[in-house]
Amino acid sequence: MGRRNLGEGIDGQAETGHGTGDSKCEGRVSVDDLDGSFDFDEERYDLVNSKTREIFRLGDEVEVLVAQANLVLRRLDFEFVKRIKGSK
Repeated sequence: MGRRNLGEGIDGQAETGHGTGDSKCEGRVSVDDLDGSFDFDEERYDLVNSKTREIFRLGDEVEVLVAQANLVLRRLDFEFVKRIKGSK
């Protein structure tokens, strides 16, 4: 996965907000790019929309687009598309 995949939609899974270093390339969706204002629930490790109360949990399946690829830092930036139907 890299620059050739820019703009490509892929399915993924919500994981921790911090890179683990276990994969060849880390990717992220910035909370600032999500619709609405979100609060982080430290006890449950959930991201909660302060207005709609929509919750993103670890393990939620999501669809994202590859927005940027930095091969030197081995980091991908994604744009959130949608939660995959049937996810928590």
